[in-house]
Amino acid sequence: DEDEIAAAIGENVNKDKNTAIMIWVGILLDAIPESLVIGFIVSEGTRNPLVFVVGVFLSNFPEAMASGATMKTVGLATWKIMALWTGTCIVTGIGAMIGAAIIPDTGL
Repeated sequence: DEDEIAAAIGENVNKDKNTAIMIWVGILLDAIPESLVIGFIVSEGTRNPLVFVVGVFLSNFPEAMASGATMKTVGLATWKIMALWTGTCIVTGIGAMIGAAIIPDTGL
């Protein structure tokens, strides 16, 4: 029946949307310690933080692409997707600032 098919598709869309959001939440939570470490490295001033930042970006990029694409596929508005990822960038920046601020002047 068409009603059963529509119900099954609706269930899958909700599951996919939840999956995409949970991947995003995981990346957001993962960004907190990573951003603190970026702040530590920048504050210490003896290492090149760009290497670590590029490594973090490359390791998170596939998850972010999968999450963003799934969000778009299940009908989440583009502005909402952009707001979620912009929020992640802001949290990461704040975390790096905190990481840099909590390192004593003598370093680690």
